[in-house]
Amino acid sequence: MEYNDFLELKWKNTTAPLPEEKARALLTGMAGAGKIPAYANTLTTGLSSRRVKEALFREWGVHDIESARHILGWLETEGSRELYRRYRPFISSSATAQECRRKAVLAYSEEACHEYIILPFSCSVHSLYHCMEKMGRHPEFAFTADTLPSDILAWDMSRLILFVRLCFDYGYMGEQEAWEHILRAGGRIWRPDVSVRRFLMECLAGCAFCHYGDGLRFEECLSLAEKWSFHRVAY
Repeated sequence: MEYNDFLELKWKNTTAPLPEEKARALLTGMAGAGKIPAYANTLTTGLSSRRVKEALFREWGVHDIESARHILGWLETEGSRELYRRYRPFISSSATAQECRRKAVLAYSEEACHEYIILPFSCSVHSLYHCMEKMGRHPEFAFTADTLPSDILAWDMSRLILFVRLCFDYGYMGEQEAWEHILRAGGRIWRPDVSVRRFLMECLAGCAFCHYGDGLRFEECLSLAEKWSFHRVAY
């Protein structure tokens, strides 16, 4: 892996670089950070306690250690990918978002395919379809029924890495536990069959699916993916 300033990320001057595996996992987590100005090369985000608290509540509805543990468990075992997997087989160019949802409900159940809210964000196949309309002709990251990834694990794991770093900064977990979660998340993403492009596509699809009505968030994710791809940031 190489650190690349063309990504316009925030780097902290350190006396010694992190081991390769840790550095790669932290960079992976930046895909889900959006405009949160976290350091890309240290466990601490570098944010003030107030900003960490605000980010935890704004992004995940976390207000105490119990809610933090709940979200951590959800990200590790289910995340947004569980609902995405239910919808994915029914996404097609000939089906509207509403038709896709109806077919998924018939295949599973109304409760299983409910577009649910994990405060304060929501998952929505309608948001995904909206981004498909915008991204259908993108030269590298075209969103079509044929090119959408089958899973968005990379998005959930990149978000988990950011979440754990914020929890560490706020005192919800110690350094050793934080690194264990971060390294495990990185390992779940970077399997031998996963390319950088696949990672970026999963992050883009996840962002489109998970931030209904927030077009700016998707534009930020797309901008990072384009820089990542153009400058060939390698793993």
